[in-house]
Amino acid sequence: MDLKFYLSGTLLVVYLSACSVGSQSKRSDQQVTEKTTTNETNSADSTTSNPKPSQAAEPVSSAPISPADVASSAPINSTDVTVTFGPSMMFQDYDNLTTPPLNPLGGGTLYPVQGIPSERGEGGDGVISISKSDAVSGSSLLNHMMSGRLYMAWWNNDGTSWHFAHETKADKATWKFNTYNRMVLWIKMPNYPQPYEKDGGNGIELGTYVKRITNEDPYSQETGGTHFYHQLNIPSLGAWTQVVIGMYPDHSRGIQGDPGPQNYPTVAGGDPANTYNYFDTLTSFYIDNPYDNPTSYPADYFVDNIQFTTVPYVENDKQVKSLTSTYVAADNRIVVTWNAGWAGDSTHEVRYAFSDIHKNGWASATPAPNGLVPLNASGYFGRYYDSTALPLAGHDLIYIAIKPQNSSLFTQIAIPLKK
Repeated sequence: MDLKFYLSGTLLVVYLSACSVGSQSKRSDQQVTEKTTTNETNSADSTTSNPKPSQAAEPVSSAPISPADVASSAPINSTDVTVTFGPSMMFQDYDNLTTPPLNPLGGGTLYPVQGIPSERGEGGDGVISISKSDAVSGSSLLNHMMSGRLYMAWWNNDGTSWHFAHETKADKATWKFNTYNRMVLWIKMPNYPQPYEKDGGNGIELGTYVKRITNEDPYSQETGGTHFYHQLNIPSLGAWTQVVIGMYPDHSRGIQGDPGPQNYPTVAGGDPANTYNYFDTLTSFYIDNPYDNPTSYPADYFVDNIQFTTVPYVENDKQVKSLTSTYVAADNRIVVTWNAGWAGDSTHEVRYAFSDIHKNGWASATPAPNGLVPLNASGYFGRYYDSTALPLAGHDLIYIAIKPQNSSLFTQIAIPLKK
């Protein structure tokens, strides 16, 4: 099966769903690397018309998916399963490119740009290009770093004004407000001394900025909003990793403790209630490793297929968020990492199946080998499941479901096993 089919159009490769069944950063939350200015000091390159929003939605999961939406979504057929997804929009896929993309808003800067070294220890020296030899599909973005640390930023500034991420799309008029509730991307890491965190910590930060849409301030990327962090534990195993973030970040700048759900993060800043969701109000975002250096240089980081998509089921975002999944074919190995959030003391149970667990029910799934994942002894919120014992041969997809034992909800992630 061609993985490109999974990732284009209305698809979500990492398929998340939750139904009734019955995080901490690498350092502590207080030690998260905070950005304190509107213009990111890590990059010298950091740099509306607004369509009518869709009808207001239930605050639990942004806009619910209508039967028409589901009917118009493309089914994904494999020997194992047919999956239907809600509306999606590809943000960047790098296919058919020979040179790295420039900022579509203007100004002639790369998009993304590698942040220069800063006094905070972030950033480094890297050359961004297009790779046709290593990609999820087609081509990918390659950041060939000679020194320092990863800091790839998508600054949505035209040299004068700050814009929303959805305004960078050539087909921006097709953006469906109050609809997309997940951001999905793929990343492949170079070697690190420790392949991934096993102490409950997280080494990578996906930072986001949001601002109000109503009477927007063109000279700020966060007026009426703020700056959030999604803290990720991305393995460096020589394989591609899928990353999924939702609308419940792990940290908010200047706030100690749980930032809470951010389905509508700019209501207090002046936007109408239940109208513009987290990804509607997104301006800029970045991927940052502020803590560790790779094993050696040069070090190659690959990124592919960034998209916004819709999961039409209620998720347990408070306890299972900032997910990643990695499949190492040569070792029959599946690694899934996630954050348990500030209500993270419950043991999580992992189950698997080769058909949709949401459709068939929690009881239909098989308990995974060593699938009880307790709170880490460190007290940090990160969890992981790492196994070479799953019967993957002959399948295109495996569904992994994660359910905190003190919850009636599970979260499902579908991991493709073939290109």
